[in-house]
Amino acid sequence: MKRNSFAFRNRQMFGLAIKGSLMFVIAYNINVLFAQEQRFGILSGAVQDADYGGAVLNAKVTILENQMSAKTNVDGRYFFSGVPEGTYTLIVSAPYYKSSQVESLDIEAGEVKKMDVPLFNDTSDVIELDSFSVKAEVLEDSDIGLLTQRQKAPAISDAMGSETFSRLGLGDAADALAKVTGASIQDGKYMVVRGLSDRYNTTTLNGTTVPSADPNRKSVQLDQFPTGLLDVIETTKTFTPDKSGEFTGGAVNIQTKSFPDQFFYNVSYGIGYNTNSTGSSFLSYPGGSSDWRGKDDGTRAVPDRLARNENLSTLSNAEQSEILNDLSPVISPIDSGDAPLNRSFSLAFGDSVLLSNDGVRRFGYTASLTHSRDFSTRTGAPEVRYQFDRGVDGSVLNPEFDMLVDESENSASLGGLFNAALQLSSEHEIGLKNFFNQSASDKAFLQQGVVKGSEDQYLRESRIHFTERNIRSNQLYGKHVFPNLGRVKFEWDYAKSNSTQDEPDFIVFFDAVGLEDFEDADRDLSSVDPDDWKFPTGFTNRRNFRELEENADEFGFDIELPFAFGDREGSYLKAGMRNIEADRQYNALAFSWSDGDRFVNYTGNRDGFLYPENINLDSNGETGVVMVNLTDAYPEYKGNREVSGAYIMADFPVTKKIRFIGGVRHEDTSVQVTSVSGRPRFIPNAESSIAGNHFLPSANLVWSIKERQNLRFAYSNTIARPSFRELTPAAEFDSIGSFLIIGNQNLKMSEIANYDIRWEMFPKNGDELFAVSLFYKDLENPIEQVIDRFGFISWDNVETGKVEGLELEARKKINLLSSEFTSFSLGGNLAIIDSEVNRSQLEIDRKIAEFPDLSPTRELQGQSSSIFNLDASWEHYRKGTAITISYNNTGERLYAVTNANLPLVDEKPSEVLDLIASQRLGPSWKLKFKVSNLLDSESRRFHTFKGVEFPYSLDESGRTFSLSVSYGK
Repeated sequence: MKRNSFAFRNRQMFGLAIKGSLMFVIAYNINVLFAQEQRFGILSGAVQDADYGGAVLNAKVTILENQMSAKTNVDGRYFFSGVPEGTYTLIVSAPYYKSSQVESLDIEAGEVKKMDVPLFNDTSDVIELDSFSVKAEVLEDSDIGLLTQRQKAPAISDAMGSETFSRLGLGDAADALAKVTGASIQDGKYMVVRGLSDRYNTTTLNGTTVPSADPNRKSVQLDQFPTGLLDVIETTKTFTPDKSGEFTGGAVNIQTKSFPDQFFYNVSYGIGYNTNSTGSSFLSYPGGSSDWRGKDDGTRAVPDRLARNENLSTLSNAEQSEILNDLSPVISPIDSGDAPLNRSFSLAFGDSVLLSNDGVRRFGYTASLTHSRDFSTRTGAPEVRYQFDRGVDGSVLNPEFDMLVDESENSASLGGLFNAALQLSSEHEIGLKNFFNQSASDKAFLQQGVVKGSEDQYLRESRIHFTERNIRSNQLYGKHVFPNLGRVKFEWDYAKSNSTQDEPDFIVFFDAVGLEDFEDADRDLSSVDPDDWKFPTGFTNRRNFRELEENADEFGFDIELPFAFGDREGSYLKAGMRNIEADRQYNALAFSWSDGDRFVNYTGNRDGFLYPENINLDSNGETGVVMVNLTDAYPEYKGNREVSGAYIMADFPVTKKIRFIGGVRHEDTSVQVTSVSGRPRFIPNAESSIAGNHFLPSANLVWSIKERQNLRFAYSNTIARPSFRELTPAAEFDSIGSFLIIGNQNLKMSEIANYDIRWEMFPKNGDELFAVSLFYKDLENPIEQVIDRFGFISWDNVETGKVEGLELEARKKINLLSSEFTSFSLGGNLAIIDSEVNRSQLEIDRKIAEFPDLSPTRELQGQSSSIFNLDASWEHYRKGTAITISYNNTGERLYAVTNANLPLVDEKPSEVLDLIASQRLGPSWKLKFKVSNLLDSESRRFHTFKGVEFPYSLDESGRTFSLSVSYGK
């Protein structure tokens, strides 16, 4: 054991030395390369339609003093390189717009100046003069990007960028989305928006579908996207026809970093100390040499003979012995020493290369690499399952399984991206976006406690569970504008994505002693008579090998035609299509152990259960242990899903104050699932299918009450489709037999009507926002967890459901606490949500005896009654100091539907209070310090019966202190 711990520590120190050295070498060489002062600067930015939002194409941008000029590209962006240091006036003009003039624009040598400029429509009543003039410092203090994304957006949306990721210390997309109004995260990776769980939400990467590799959900696991690889996360909450019709709560588009205006680089390294795990006892086991990068090296691979899934009872003792020797003899975790520090590393760089003197033709690229290791532990955490017993005063809820858990998790993530784009002219751009992430969760688990039943016993359960995940996305795209065809804009993309999840050699092992024997030994396991140990009835020891792979091919295009509606510009017609084809393959093999020809008495020694003397042949050619099949009825399934969509929509001003955005989308759905029988002589293959056509209308009205105030009204129809897993009759047990989960071949799609009203105000300071939203959703045939006629947990379409809620959002700069060089701001959001869905009749029948006043409805699974976020930030621009305090409180929610007559399981997520402080050290270095979970809050799950809470499980994450240093330009 000590030798294993020593090797473990040496690997950590070696990795630390390598990363530290790499960071120093890169920083030193880059510093030397750019040590000489450059005489020129770069000017770039975007030109935005200040009346209707969106980019202004082919706008002419001129520097008055030297007559340098450029045109905006398909994204409304312009670029100047080689601008001599000095102070300038910028003039921007375009057909059908009033010109804008930006004065006192300072360009510094060796720096990039970003200046986004608004253009007002010729007929705008906001600006009555023929031109708009403003000082550069006014635009620098505003955020035109925010103005267009929020105030001028066609739908209700939220956007969060890399600066916010850094300010709030957010590590991945799941952390970021937890800060979005009305959104919460379950189990650290699943999104719930407006009370609707992952099935009602969609996730795209750079606008294209991300396949799911989760065995039991259709959603993408959001912790697979490190924020170091991301540029913007945009969440749309109201449907427009150019979006997928399969979202009701929210559509999340994760955008990776685009190519920059000039060469940049950044390298960072960080460490973290967790109060629960770092330096404390850590459960582990001998793994593979590639675990550090989130990938098994084959150590846990299924042997060839087991992969054939043949009948093991027909094998000879020699063949059985060969298989057992090919597998690891370790079936239970051990104490590997103290947990090391968490750590992270990232490297990013990119450049923009001019291909013409006027800067119109450019090639740009961005590359990034991230790696992290995290170690967590929970010790003595309760895990309790209950049963009803009859008491003097009626039913009493008593523990059936009363366990304490010790669990350690070693997580690794390695991610990268490479994006490249070629701007052929200001009207044409093509590019390639590539994203990759490899991650793993290695869990060592040991729980023990009292189990009540026909024979009370003290049970031990251990698990060794390595889960490897991989996600890849490759996208080719093009953006084109044709000025001679009425400024038609044409965008297209083709993407191939792949997502996998592999669980090699997932081991679950049970043993037990009678409760009386345990009590006779004074509750000391080391004093229990070895002959009293046994394998408990009703609990099956398992070795599982599970693989899942999902692929997606996607092609789509959009055509946008600008037009004048009456005397007003800014209108457009838009049409397009998108075809998505996904296929999934799932395989599961399960085995157990049994007695061989030679009897071996089990004495409670887990480490010795698969010793050579038990699995090798003796002189009589006999073995003490053999393997047996645990073939499920449907251990394999294959699925194919094809969704073809087409739409047409328009965006135009009805009056000077009212804007209409609406249209219709048609989606054709075909889903096929084949569940392959594990017992073909007795059970045939099972076929499931869904097909349907839906016309999905959408209508949005935006009333511009004042220049910076909107009142929005929205109505739309959307749908929700069952996942592959929900359509297959394959069954899965939880490890201690609390639930048996099985699919439903007869599911159908849900249909939802959505209603939204939102008032929003954007004060002159672009960093400020005030908004109030009301929403209501009417669900027909919603898919919910239910209890089927055999008492299994399954899914079914219940008749109806509804969700309604209120959202408040505000961000305000506090001028009394700000100065010329400092800024103090407060921001926050609050969502109050209520939902109602019909219970199935079977659920009512099973629970009505214990709950005579049971309501025929309940809330949606995963829906929190309230979600509250608050953050306060202070920044000193001159000194480069920034401090942020961030708070999150998510209300109680339904965690799980329970079997039989038990109460539902509710969850109270932990309150999260974080402190983030950063300090700039010179022009290139930056130091960041973060304390996560300052309150040391815990997340708990529980039943409620007769007004009393009964604990179900508890998760204490502890406080984490993180320190990172970065160097970049």
